[in-house]
Amino acid sequence: MNFRNTATIAVLSFLALQSCKKEVATTSISNNDSMKTDRMVTDSLTTVKPEIKSMDSAAEVQMFSALKNKKISLDKDAVTLTSVKEGSPEKAYLIFNDDQSKVEVFLPGEKKGIIYDRKGTEGNYTWTDGKNELIQWKGYVLRTLKQAIPLFNGDSM
Repeated sequence: MNFRNTATIAVLSFLALQSCKKEVATTSISNNDSMKTDRMVTDSLTTVKPEIKSMDSAAEVQMFSALKNKKISLDKDAVTLTSVKEGSPEKAYLIFNDDQSKVEVFLPGEKKGIIYDRKGTEGNYTWTDGKNELIQWKGYVLRTLKQAIPLFNGDSM
């Protein structure tokens, strides 16, 4: 090889390495029952590390329920579902209206609940928002609608 080819390969290798170092994402679970997402964006001048925390089960969580039209305590007033991911401390909460035709689902990290409408016949009810669905099976299971991948599950009381 001549000097020109060697120099060209060196420059291209250097540029390829620089483009690979732009972003590194990691997710870790801390010991204090909250999930943190650490995202390190690195370039020559900046390091950004936003932190997102989920609802913490150690403290009483107060949220406004659009379904009940008042503030509620998720720990006392809601059905609690736990994440199906092994070792995950995340929880989802369910608030039903009086006739159970609607359910408000509070997901980790969200500031407000999502209202799901009931479908089906008695004994075979599901509640859905078009993206996820809640079914009754050994308590409740919250899963994705299209692939039916379980996200959370738990007993009814």
